[in-house]
Amino acid sequence: LDRVPPPAERPLTPPSSQGALRVEAAAMGIARGASNRPAAAAPKNVRSPRSLKQKPPPSGGSSPGSSKAAARRAASLPTRRGSGSLASRSPSSASSGKAAVATAKAAKDIVCINRAPVLTLWMAVCLERLGAPRAAALGGGKLIASWCAVAKGRSLGLIPAAPPAKETPLKRPAASSAAIDPASFMRIAGQTVRCISTPAGVRAADPKTGGAVDGDSVERYLRGAFKGDFDAVRRAMASAAAAHSEGVLRRDAMLFYERFRPAWKGWGVKGELRLSDIRAVGR
Repeated sequence: LDRVPPPAERPLTPPSSQGALRVEAAAMGIARGASNRPAAAAPKNVRSPRSLKQKPPPSGGSSPGSSKAAARRAASLPTRRGSGSLASRSPSSASSGKAAVATAKAAKDIVCINRAPVLTLWMAVCLERLGAPRAAALGGGKLIASWCAVAKGRSLGLIPAAPPAKETPLKRPAASSAAIDPASFMRIAGQTVRCISTPAGVRAADPKTGGAVDGDSVERYLRGAFKGDFDAVRRAMASAAAAHSEGVLRRDAMLFYERFRPAWKGWGVKGELRLSDIRAVGR
């Protein structure tokens, strides 16, 4: 068995070596204490050199050097494409744009208007298709639309009924009087409009006054009602009227109108007139 040697047998460390060991142990303790001590926090108000370089110039103006540095930094940044450029649009945004264009085109098919000008223009187009002069056809369309409006108002109770007409004995025409010319009447959809000759040409005659209906004033009324859609609506109606014979159009003009007229929403309330429904009448 090993035994601990007595003090006399232990090797003795020279005094010089003992001092070196104490110095080394002290150094190790200092290093160990430094490693266990927490690091000191950096001062809060101290700015890094980089932040000092990025400090904006005073409001009074900027130095040439700082402007050049800012220009160099801006030039080094990558160029970004704007959100409105064609290159930055995704396929989904492009398809939505096409859908918006299609919706805008479809919206042109609808005209918000009430029934009276629609019937006036349709009857004028049909009368012109049957051979009436344009000015006379416009006056006839206005008269027929007004008669239908009065009948509708009376059915709703908005217009009082007409007083009963007084019976007057029929007078026998004189033998020398000329026979009535059938060409002086326009007949369509069960309605008859008398025509008269004026210095400006043939015009529709107002049965109340006996005077001529001004075709130009009727057209101004229609253009004001349809606004920018007047020409498009008139072309669609003319195409639909030309698709039928004169006999069918003279008989069924009102039935054709009922297929595309705006829906009834109230007296004088505008509805939706669809040009596609007008074109369908001609098919």
